[in-house]
Amino acid sequence: MIQNTVNAVSLGSTASKRISKNGTIGYIHSIFEKTFFVITENKQLIFIVKNGLSNGPINIMIDLEGHQNISFMPIKKNDIVIRQNNFLHIGQSLKINLDRVEMWQPTNNIIKVDDITNIRKKIDYVKKLAIEKGSHYGLGQLIKYDNEIILGKEIPNSSLNIIAIKALPHLEEIVTGILHNNLKMVEKNAESIIGLGLGLTPSADDTLSGIMAGLYILGNHFSMDMNQLLAINNSVISKLDETKTTLVSKEFLEHAARGEIAENGRNIIYAILSPSNTLLKPKVEALLKMGETSGTDITLGTILGLRIGLELFEINHSRELK
Repeated sequence: MIQNTVNAVSLGSTASKRISKNGTIGYIHSIFEKTFFVITENKQLIFIVKNGLSNGPINIMIDLEGHQNISFMPIKKNDIVIRQNNFLHIGQSLKINLDRVEMWQPTNNIIKVDDITNIRKKIDYVKKLAIEKGSHYGLGQLIKYDNEIILGKEIPNSSLNIIAIKALPHLEEIVTGILHNNLKMVEKNAESIIGLGLGLTPSADDTLSGIMAGLYILGNHFSMDMNQLLAINNSVISKLDETKTTLVSKEFLEHAARGEIAENGRNIIYAILSPSNTLLKPKVEALLKMGETSGTDITLGTILGLRIGLELFEINHSRELK
């Protein structure tokens, strides 16, 4: 049988490790319009995504023309995936050429950061865009109340959907736990909302991923105690297993705890921290278009994570001055 061949454009750092050896990699777990998921023999995931989507640690991006979609490719669920030298063989009808692929690494490069006052203004701008253009079917309704969540102020439930109502008290407790370094509080409340929402990456999980990535990346740029921030993030995922949420979301949460998040999410964080304002709007809009609610839910988490990080920095800085 003649195999169709497509070229890989980019290869995420974690995906690279998971396909590093010749032989059987795993099998197709599920197929969607613009992506399909491979589950490895160790029950880990690799995402094969159409070019134009976001890079990510576990993504392999392939070159397809604009009118082509993965759902029309000659593949089916449970097809075996085998690596043979510079090719991934997908079932009997498709192979992916890795010969000229570029590595994508979610590195924690340190950039020059803006003044804290300007960073807060840019967070406010992201909030404004998300309220105007985001999806409010998940936790997006909470974006307008980000400061109230940080300060623990009362928020009217009458304006919220059922997912936001369920998540809100636990998000408030998570914020309180982080600011007071109460890891048990963080752990308990994160466990209560992991898996809350619909889809492959439930809304609460996306928000927690944004919080962890925003907190980690900001802390790394402000020379904060990274052991403390890693302990906070690890407390968020400490009760995480396959019974709590989807396998896809579990992967995302574990990577976010190390500050590793898909390119669209990282772009916003770096644009907020950078002294330049020029690229912020298109990067925010690109993230907000991600999935049904995922982009907006990640944006909520990113806003909260950055605000919490700035609060922690100023708390610790004031202690050092005394």
